[in-house]
Amino acid sequence: MFCRKCGTELPEGKFTCPSCGNFEKGNTVFISGAATYNETAKLLDVPNVLLLVLAFLVPLFGIIYYFARVSVFPTRARAYGIASLIGVAAMVVAPLIVIILVMIL
Repeated sequence: MFCRKCGTELPEGKFTCPSCGNFEKGNTVFISGAATYNETAKLLDVPNVLLLVLAFLVPLFGIIYYFARVSVFPTRARAYGIASLIGVAAMVVAPLIVIILVMIL
């Protein structure tokens, strides 16, 4: 069996990776330092900054991610959904501001 975090081969019968300290048992993956599966799930449900920027710039990505993953990663999916909505609002408001400024000047 190999560690899913770093790829190091685990010794037979051992569930803790000697290289990175990741704890694995069966199909359940635990991040080292997390005592329970719920704590691990909370640690994994953190939005990625680059994906937030992508959701802002390409709102379709954020909307698709939201609907595809809201049941698995609710916090992350909600953040990407909000970033995509802000991106859509910015795409609508920015041209209106430019048009108004051009008309005034």
